[in-house]
Amino acid sequence: MAAAYRVLIIDENVEELRSLTDMLVLHNMEVSSSKAEHAALRFLQTNIPDAIVIKGCDAHFKLLETLVADERFVAVPLLYILESDAVGSGAVALEAGAFDVFTLPLHDAVFSNRIIHSIEYVRCHHRCIKESQTPFSIDISKIEGIDYHAGVRNCAGLDTFKEALAEFYRRLDENYTKIQKTLEQSDWKNFRIYVHSLKSSARLIGALGLSDLAMRLEHAADTEDVSVIHELTPELLSLYKSYQEKLLPFYTEQTTGGVAHNQDKPLIDDDMLQSALADLKECVGIADFDSADFIMRSLSEYQIPADKKDYVEKIKAAVSDVNKEEIIKLLEKGEWST
Repeated sequence: MAAAYRVLIIDENVEELRSLTDMLVLHNMEVSSSKAEHAALRFLQTNIPDAIVIKGCDAHFKLLETLVADERFVAVPLLYILESDAVGSGAVALEAGAFDVFTLPLHDAVFSNRIIHSIEYVRCHHRCIKESQTPFSIDISKIEGIDYHAGVRNCAGLDTFKEALAEFYRRLDENYTKIQKTLEQSDWKNFRIYVHSLKSSARLIGALGLSDLAMRLEHAADTEDVSVIHELTPELLSLYKSYQEKLLPFYTEQTTGGVAHNQDKPLIDDDMLQSALADLKECVGIADFDSADFIMRSLSEYQIPADKKDYVEKIKAAVSDVNKEEIIKLLEKGEWST
């Protein structure tokens, strides 16, 4: 059977390169590999893969910036891999133009599925931008504190970006209070969960500075570095709260005058939904909530059947809250079939 996707991997570590290649070949991908920046650029002169995976280092970060600036790769997701201790580098890579960021160690099926989702997302996005969009009187490309291009790229389309902005606004007060209360109670376990959730939701809409600050606090909570937590949390809460005013005009128009585009989306079938939820269960089982967020974004590209919509919304809320127990409970229950 012919490979479904063509992927280029760039990694100066030979053993790591071989391991990554083996992972993807097992999932029906045709993999090309390169250890060096110049060899990768030479390959790309005559080849346009479906995705490019770059293992982070100084030279390869420059390569990422080079590829982002090259119009030939505008429809190719650029995926960046970081070492587990590379604090803050994820936000830098996303701001530079990476479509998604992975952290070592990688889980075989999750890594492969996220690459496939990335490819399909970008393809969908470039189909969408060729279609007309209902205009808003508010220019959402100029909302303060939002990197519009990063947000649209992360959401793989303008409509999903608008939905993500509205959801971010709707949940702002509730999530702000959760972070504030866990700080006051020195509940570092749940504090970490809530700032992780904010890190992901802020990154999704292109609020990269807020996402980076939340990530720093997530790492501080991991090590219970109380001094850093108390130093940075007031700044985080102040910045987070400022998005209420920034997003209010958009949210008001979105909910009162905006036109929903759900009817333009394809209806997801049971097999595809079950497959996505199976992937979600695997991700949550290994506490890979970045991939869980990614899967839920993929579902936003489809209409959910009426008899399953409430169930999927409950899962979406649990993923947003990083509530592992509730997610597993819902997935094991399979609520729509009861």
